[in-house]
Amino acid sequence: MAGNQPAEDEPVGLVTVIPARVRPLGAGEARAAGLADGERAGEMGEDAFVFEAQISRTTVAADFTHMADSTLRNVAQDAATGVALLDSHDGYKLGVGYSAGGRYEEENGGGRAVASFYIVPGIRFGGQHSFASSDDYIRAIRGGVVRDVSVGFHGGRWVCDLCKQPYFGQWSACNHLAGWEYEVERDGRMVREVCTVTIHDARLSEVSLVYDGATPGAMILKAEQEAESGRLTPALV
Repeated sequence: MAGNQPAEDEPVGLVTVIPARVRPLGAGEARAAGLADGERAGEMGEDAFVFEAQISRTTVAADFTHMADSTLRNVAQDAATGVALLDSHDGYKLGVGYSAGGRYEEENGGGRAVASFYIVPGIRFGGQHSFASSDDYIRAIRGGVVRDVSVGFHGGRWVCDLCKQPYFGQWSACNHLAGWEYEVERDGRMVREVCTVTIHDARLSEVSLVYDGATPGAMILKAEQEAESGRLTPALV
C-alpha cells in the first residue's frame, strides 16, 4: 500500500509544472481579498504590485499527473501562509516576490487552488535572473510578456490510476509509466487506457514565473527505476 512506501523512495525535490496564467489585481480587488490592509499590507508596502494565478487544479496536466483534492487544499493553505515566488524554479537565487494569499475553489466537479502574489518595486537583482530588477518583472507581467506560472511541491503520495499502486518505490508493484497506453481489464473486457498518476497530500514549496509549461523529471526518474528493476523491456521503449 502507498502508506508503506519508504520515505527515501519518494520523488523528493521534483518540480511538477502546471501552467497557469497570471492576472494583475487592481487596488479594489486587492482590498477585497484582504491584501491591501492589515498585516499583509505591511509586508507588501503601499506600492507593491499584486497579481493572482490559478496554480493547481484536479485536471490532468501535460505530464499526465493530477492533484488530489487533499493536495489542492494543502497548496491553497501553503500559499496563504506564504511561499517564495521564484524565477524559473531556480532555488539557488532569492525570490522575486512572495505569495500573499491562497484559496481552494470547486470547479466543474473538481477543484483548483488560486493564489495571490506581490512583487515590491525598485529591487535590483544580481546573478542570472531573467530580468535585472523587480520593476522589469512587474512590467513584463502587466504587458503580458510573462504570463505563466508553475508550482514546485514536495512530499505526498504518487498513486498510479491504472493499478492503484504507489507509482514510485522499490516496494511498489506498479510497472506503468505516466503517459503510456496499456491494455487493462474494465467490466470484464480489455480496453486500452493511458496511465495517469494522482498526487495525494503534497505540500507547496514554491511558485515560479516561467516562459511556458515544461516537462518535469518524474517520468525520467520512473523510467530509470523500471530499467534498473528489469521491468522496462525493449518492447516498451
